[in-house]
Amino acid sequence: MPYQIHPLNTGCLFSDNGQSCDNPLGPDGKCYVPAIAYLVTNGCHHLLVDTGMPKTAETLKHRPNSVQPDGFDIVNRLKQKGLSPDQLHAIVLSHLHSDHCAYMAHFPGVRKLIQRLEVAFAANPTLDYRLSYQGSKAALEDPDLEIINGEMNYDSKIALIPTPGHSPGHQSVKVQTSVGPFIMAGDAVWFAGNQALWPPRKATNPVAARNSFHALVESHIPLLGSHDPSLLKSIVYG
Repeated sequence: MPYQIHPLNTGCLFSDNGQSCDNPLGPDGKCYVPAIAYLVTNGCHHLLVDTGMPKTAETLKHRPNSVQPDGFDIVNRLKQKGLSPDQLHAIVLSHLHSDHCAYMAHFPGVRKLIQRLEVAFAANPTLDYRLSYQGSKAALEDPDLEIINGEMNYDSKIALIPTPGHSPGHQSVKVQTSVGPFIMAGDAVWFAGNQALWPPRKATNPVAARNSFHALVESHIPLLGSHDPSLLKSIVYG
């Protein structure tokens, strides 16, 4: 059976899009956006792209007014798909910002793939990024963390692609489905009020972020970002 991609909303982040992209949403640029993880499955092999945001109390330390409603955590989201954490074969982490790597301890024994540059930066982030990486300590200490360096073919249908800029070791995941490829682009893309995609404004390396963004767009492959509400209109891609 071909792979399919299921978006899993793990909570609601209160976002100032004026700080996130060059085309703010709404009159004051503020809105709620989802924190989306993705389940990639062919019915037998199950891979998770990111583990989403943490509980509300933890999220509020970094993102005021944000909330993870009851049942939105990644463990419950997988349960709603008929899966338990021990049924996963691997987790790909786009990067180690707190809204992408929560609940790691709930996946013991599961292979977790992360870029080397992301691990290095998360271990000692610059002052202006320390809050973004407040949840990374548990991820860095995870015994199942597998550090990779650059592009990687996970299998014949799934590829990991470095897309640095938003963070030094940000990566995206390309998946071939029965209707063609999709790329789960994490925070390498952002959205505007008309759902157009924009490169992230908040970036450790703005030039690299724009280069990654343009490479993704120019691939002409549909892009599935982490914070675009319109992506939740479909329960499955592929």
